[in-house]
Amino acid sequence: MNQPLRRARAARPTSGLVSLSERLGGGALAEHLFQAMRRLITDGVWARGEKLPGSRLIACDAKVSRTTVLSAIDMLVSEGLLEARGRSGTYVAWTRSATQASATGAALGTSTLAPKEAPPFTVGAPGLDLFPLKAWRRFQARRWAQMPLAALEDGDDAGWLELRSAIAAHVDASRAIKCRPEQVIVTTSAQAAIHLTAQVLTERGHQVWMEEPGYHGTRSALLAVGANPIPVPLDDQGLRVDEALRIAPAARLAVVTPSCQFPTGVVTSPTRRQQLLAWAMSVGGWVIEDDYDSEFPFTRNSQRPLAAMPGGSRVIYVNTFSKTLFPALRLAYLIAPDALVDRFLAARRGIDRNTTVPNQMVVADFLNTGQFAKHLRRCREAYRERHAALVEALQQELGEMLSIDQQSPGLHVCATLIANVSDSEIAALALREGIVVEPLSQFFAGTPAQQGILLGYPAFSPDAIRRNVHTLARVIKDQ
Repeated sequence: MNQPLRRARAARPTSGLVSLSERLGGGALAEHLFQAMRRLITDGVWARGEKLPGSRLIACDAKVSRTTVLSAIDMLVSEGLLEARGRSGTYVAWTRSATQASATGAALGTSTLAPKEAPPFTVGAPGLDLFPLKAWRRFQARRWAQMPLAALEDGDDAGWLELRSAIAAHVDASRAIKCRPEQVIVTTSAQAAIHLTAQVLTERGHQVWMEEPGYHGTRSALLAVGANPIPVPLDDQGLRVDEALRIAPAARLAVVTPSCQFPTGVVTSPTRRQQLLAWAMSVGGWVIEDDYDSEFPFTRNSQRPLAAMPGGSRVIYVNTFSKTLFPALRLAYLIAPDALVDRFLAARRGIDRNTTVPNQMVVADFLNTGQFAKHLRRCREAYRERHAALVEALQQELGEMLSIDQQSPGLHVCATLIANVSDSEIAALALREGIVVEPLSQFFAGTPAQQGILLGYPAFSPDAIRRNVHTLARVIKDQ
């Protein structure tokens, strides 16, 4: 019988190849095995496209359990070094040309694989170059090595109790919010938390105050449950409560971003915060406080959140880990008043029930061990430098065409246009140069009252920021 012209490469024998004989110190076996297998791949011993030996063979070779091998393989797949092809097996997906080691990342204990870069100046992209991937892998390996069967089931509708306890301690220490773990409900995103809250607290057609301009994801969440979002104009102190009462006096729910208004960056004043809470108390209403950027108050003194103020019992507090850790994590949370917890959980069961438990366990470890606080400190330092580089470059290149609030907090800069030009046209022209800016006008529900552009900066180095601002300036000036 004729042999086929091309044969699939046979699995490499494993005798003595995958070894943990050099393992020193403690730590999870899966983490040590991950490191050993990673070296075989990055050193070229296992080449791209080559099929890995079976997990039982590797387990025998390394003298570990098959569960440990599967955990290490999962970590290699998540890092992009391996590719699982269903029943066909697991194959090497790494090539040296595709991933370059970062000396800076290695020094910081962050990822040594260059992530796929977001286009400058993508809004909402965090600085993944700062993420402590090595620490994350350690916690993940330890958790998987000791994974209880309960964590592989559906999980609790409110979230993993250990994470909810860690979140309660975190918001107490960082935001002065007092709550019990039972009040914390873990969701997949801040938008999902707002959707859940609106479903619990509104009925079809109910009016809801919403900042104008405001985040379209919030508007979509409200519309999805049949609520009627009413755009309320802002000033330099935040949402105008007096105007809200005139426009929609029947409203009993408001959604605000007081720590850093999205998209303008306005910080709600103490007086306006008190007005919001007084309104909620007087009408038996509620305030959803989306505190998404509160961890990075490096340009202005942070105000107390509404949930920590007198009258905070009328507040549903919402925050997310997507901006502080990484977007693909898909973990956020809300804090509900005691009297509403059962209603929230009943509504949650009718939507998506719960989020992935293993990731919740790792985030709990990050919070409880201080790794999360350490990561935030590192980010604040780097983001401060990147923010300053962006503001300085915009002033130098486009100072006569843009107005910038240098003290605005948050993870993007909102630059309003002084010149009579279209922000949508600027965004379209910039995109042709590979630059992504968000037009301010798209965040208005009604006729845009301002023209401007939003520029994210956390994911980009100061040099990249300066270089791309120069390109953006040419685009704007050539209009």
